[in-house]
Amino acid sequence: MQIKNTLESLSISTDDAAIFGEIREIMYKNFASTLHSKGKVISFYDKNELVQRRYFLKFIRKIAIKHTGVEPKLNFAEHKTLKLSYKAQNSLSQLLFIDIDFIAQDVIFTLNSAPKIFANYLKKVFKGSKAKYNENTNTLSMRFSSQDEFDALDELISKKEHIKFSINFRYENSKLQKAKSRVNSNKSGSFTRCFYALASILENEFKILGCDINSDFESVRAAYLKMVKMYHPDRHMQKSERIKSEYREHFEKVQHAWETLKPFFKKQESFASA
Repeated sequence: MQIKNTLESLSISTDDAAIFGEIREIMYKNFASTLHSKGKVISFYDKNELVQRRYFLKFIRKIAIKHTGVEPKLNFAEHKTLKLSYKAQNSLSQLLFIDIDFIAQDVIFTLNSAPKIFANYLKKVFKGSKAKYNENTNTLSMRFSSQDEFDALDELISKKEHIKFSINFRYENSKLQKAKSRVNSNKSGSFTRCFYALASILENEFKILGCDINSDFESVRAAYLKMVKMYHPDRHMQKSERIKSEYREHFEKVQHAWETLKPFFKKQESFASA
């Protein structure tokens, strides 16, 4: 990490992607007049942001001492343009920020500015996992069902360099650990016996929503939202009374099935968390 304090600006450069990402997020959050490109961020002086700037400089001083052992000279830096740049150790590497989230059994990679080639790379890393790529949001959703897949994820995020990219993976560790626990509990014998028996009792409710007893919460919820929209009485006001009655009856069955299945999935989540 290098810091250069001139008359006009304070320039911070680092080859650590994690540090760059952390400082960049602070600048985005606290400073209004900020410009950015792939590996550079510039925040222009604003007298109304002096408090934020002073706290920011305290953070920079602390991080610089930690990584270099030398206290930087930051005289009057709160009144200057702040410049942040990332200098990859390998000049051919492109810095990417990948966000990872965990929802039910799905691990969701938000690729941000990463090209589609990185989505294909992830599919190869987790070969055998169910994957769904959304081009509109540049997200890749993967269904994890084993500890081996999470082991592969741990190995992936422990490395900074992947193919020709330098990657900064951003995620909440508590969510990761909870997702691991959920998969492990789902594989346990007690979990399987308990919830398969309960699901069998609720088989008719699953069928009403066009699902089976092995369907997960997200699949059932998606089916419910689709059917409740399809059969909602307001959509069929112009039809005959007989047809309106049939749609209303099925709409009520869909609603009842969903309300019955929600506690079942909530109990599953509580069991996994425990």
